[in-house]
Amino acid sequence: MDLDLKNMDYANIKTLKDVISFGAETYGQKPAVKWQNGRALEERSYFQLRSDSYKVAAYLRELELKKDHIAIIGDMSYEWLVSFYGISCSNAVIIPIDKQLSKEDITDLLKKSEAACLIYEVAPKSEIVEYIQKNIEALKIISLRESNEFPYIADIILKSPKKVVTHLPEPEPDSLAAIVFTSGTTGTSKGVMLTHKNMCSGVIVACHFVGKEDFKTTIPVLPTYHMYEITTGIQCAIVIGCTICIGRGIKYLTQSMKQYKPSILILVPMIVEMIHKLIWAEAKKSGKDKKLKRLMAVAKILTRLGIDIRRKLFKSVLEVFGGELLTIVCGGAPLSADLMEEFQCFGIQVNYGYGITECSPVVASNMPGHNKPGSVGPIVPFPYGMVKILNNEILVKGPIVTSGYYNDPQATEESYVDGWYRTGDLGYLDKNNYLYITGRIKNLIILDNGENVSSEELETVFGEVPLVKEIVIHTSKNKERLLLTATVFPDELYLKENGIMDVQGELEKEFFQINSNLPPYKRVQLIKLRSTEFEKTGSGKIKRHLICSE
Repeated sequence: MDLDLKNMDYANIKTLKDVISFGAETYGQKPAVKWQNGRALEERSYFQLRSDSYKVAAYLRELELKKDHIAIIGDMSYEWLVSFYGISCSNAVIIPIDKQLSKEDITDLLKKSEAACLIYEVAPKSEIVEYIQKNIEALKIISLRESNEFPYIADIILKSPKKVVTHLPEPEPDSLAAIVFTSGTTGTSKGVMLTHKNMCSGVIVACHFVGKEDFKTTIPVLPTYHMYEITTGIQCAIVIGCTICIGRGIKYLTQSMKQYKPSILILVPMIVEMIHKLIWAEAKKSGKDKKLKRLMAVAKILTRLGIDIRRKLFKSVLEVFGGELLTIVCGGAPLSADLMEEFQCFGIQVNYGYGITECSPVVASNMPGHNKPGSVGPIVPFPYGMVKILNNEILVKGPIVTSGYYNDPQATEESYVDGWYRTGDLGYLDKNNYLYITGRIKNLIILDNGENVSSEELETVFGEVPLVKEIVIHTSKNKERLLLTATVFPDELYLKENGIMDVQGELEKEFFQINSNLPPYKRVQLIKLRSTEFEKTGSGKIKRHLICSE
């Protein structure tokens, strides 16, 4: 699927500075950002977003931080947004870092990325900041929240000259824009180098997949250090003129949705599943779960007949989301096709896709009019990228693809074959260029008999058992023999509702039924139970290397 560049009013976006300039020139006084400040609802226009970002950029250049590497750590806020674009407009390099990392890991990433400055949510007497300062000399620190010790972003904006800053350099499209560290599901993080061209190509691709609905508002939910959120949740929102409404995190997502009434949400499967459970829990609590099931059956029949009254039928369900949600963009982990179909039945389009940090990040996605259950959708459109399969591995080439890893030539060399980036993910393309993911090379289990087993494939199969909340398939050693093992965190609510006392026995019974329909080498031979959820990355992916090393 090629893009018609002539009909794209955002096709000339080449740098991150262009992103906010496009927003200001296209949407002007329209609110770009909203957030609750005590009892008051604050908002800033697209003009103000650009103006304030330029003021931060001018300040950073006064500190002689142009072309330096500047790390930013914090939750989504207006201060975070103007810092992100301020860094870019100053011609410096953005280093987004996970705030949940330990002080040792944060310090390590600051050193790895050779950061000269850190913009951070500095708390009074912060142990993390003290530790960083002791271990990194001459690191400049700017605060995202009010601080007596360090310069504060909001003060920088207010104290800057009222005259609009206009004399800022134009970044080169091929210059380095960001170093984004991978989330580390399999161990050590690597610094992915992304140019302005990479990141803006990713934004254009994301806008293409999102579609042309009139999306009015969105709520950023995912971590700010993650390329999926940066590209689709923030930059795509600005380009399509969506107001970014800043909530109070996942814990208060339902309250935020009722307040801001989002029309589009960028989520990971873990959050989609959480919302799905909330819908059915509320229905069951009010005694309307059977009625809801009947309405879903009616809606499916009417839709097949060309009668679409889903949003009327499921008005009470849609009110959980604020009543105006049209689309959920979802990626980062496998999502059940049944779940997608259910949301579709409620009148909410679920665009399930696939991406990787090294590809800025979107590689494929289902989209309006192009949606195949089981697939992650059509591949990235030309000229922004190309996808091919080599030895069952997904390879990508084009403007969205990184040139490699920062200060890591060995990892860079190992990641390319004949100019194509090796994603490490397994999959295949159908005749219409829809992509299907079957697993990950690093998660491919090689058994004693030489058979290859995809852990993700089996996790999907065994994960359908109702009492399984989370599952990881791996191997464990019994004397000299490798056993295919399932480590399971059971669904406590399901156990309670169904009065199940012998969890191990019930799982063994369910798994026996599934095993009987699988080839011998794919059968789970050992079940281990966990009493707590698996440790995850900020985007909800299970840290597999921790389980497999237990």
